[in-house]
Amino acid sequence: MALSNGEELFGYYASLIANDGIEERTYDDFDMKFKVRKTGDTKPNIMELEVYNLPYEDQVFLDPKNVNLRLIAGYEKVHGQIFRGASEFTGHEYGDLDWISKLTAKDGGLQARNTFINIAFKKGTPQEQILEKLIKELTKTPEIEARFAAINKASQGKLDLVGFKPKSTKTPDSKRSKQPKTPPPVSQQEAKLLKQKQTQREKAKKKTLEKGLIIRGAATEKLNIYCASYGLKAYWTDQTLSIIPLDAALEDELIQLDYSSGLLGQPERIETGWKITSQLRHEFNPGHLVYVQSDFLTGNFLISTVEHEGDTMSDLWQSTLEVRDVGFAA
Repeated sequence: MALSNGEELFGYYASLIANDGIEERTYDDFDMKFKVRKTGDTKPNIMELEVYNLPYEDQVFLDPKNVNLRLIAGYEKVHGQIFRGASEFTGHEYGDLDWISKLTAKDGGLQARNTFINIAFKKGTPQEQILEKLIKELTKTPEIEARFAAINKASQGKLDLVGFKPKSTKTPDSKRSKQPKTPPPVSQQEAKLLKQKQTQREKAKKKTLEKGLIIRGAATEKLNIYCASYGLKAYWTDQTLSIIPLDAALEDELIQLDYSSGLLGQPERIETGWKITSQLRHEFNPGHLVYVQSDFLTGNFLISTVEHEGDTMSDLWQSTLEVRDVGFAA
């Protein structure tokens, strides 16, 4: 199997990079099992990781809470980051033949647990200013032990309050012809996407508060409520917080997925859209667009959740996506 750029999906690759604020260590010569789940909201993304037969000094290095962990996964020639966050729990146990280090980490967990706000905004305050203030609070240096604070500081990503609303399309179903029409090249679809987005931006008007507002409580919870009220959506992605319109995408690029680039089996209809399984692809993240071409389902979809699973000692090496329909003129 190969990607559109010719890179082959061959030879599993996994590497853990750990930083305790003083030293950074890389673990890429050890067997690992992992599960990373990322969701399209401000709830923390979670990584569960097992590393086999770490030396004792490395077990000790990973023991403290809030060690910053980055997991890189993919293939020998093409791989990338699938998780970044702070460790929550680390334990070590001896099995039948191996020492197993078990780590649980969260992306956005520190912010969800530690950030509380009490801010008043007057009538006429621009919506963008309110969201910038909330993001600023959530991306402050966390109040934890100094050596862990800087490495676990979140950053602001995309803040786009306009975006564009894609044209609705008929929901594909199992009765669709098994000989789908040949779609236009992905590059042409991306160009039309960008044109629609720019047109919508030009028509948009800046929104302001119609009356005063007080935001008080857990910052991530209040951010979710505020975004939902105004048709927006917040995403945590590898210690970066972004806010975009509900039906927009974090990136304009379409990720192409078909049987030659990792698609496994057939998409499955679920209540919220479609469930799709692929060979592990590190570029899959909530809020990203994927262009799917299977035997009976072809179109553009927005990723809602993604779960990456891997085991260097077995054949498990896959990404499971939950996507929803999103359309723009082809």
